[in-house]
Amino acid sequence: MNENSSQTRPNTVVVIIEKTRTGYSSYSNDVLGCIATGDTLEEVKIRMESAIKAHHEFLIEFNDEIPLKLQDSQGYELMFHLDF
Repeated sequence: MNENSSQTRPNTVVVIIEKTRTGYSSYSNDVLGCIATGDTLEEVKIRMESAIKAHHEFLIEFNDEIPLKLQDSQGYELMFHLDF
């Protein structure tokens, strides 16, 4: 998992992390519908990684359209962008 890298590979999923009153929230414009929250930065990163993995597996299982960033046969990587 990279953090705040300026270069991205084609299969890099950018995850935005925002500070909230009670912790942190995250989302990705590359994988619409996936969000995660956590009390700490580490927790929100782990939860978002898990959410994207589960979402990807669900799309495969139900033969649904897979977001472009998740289609690479070599897999994908997450890049976290701290927006605070």
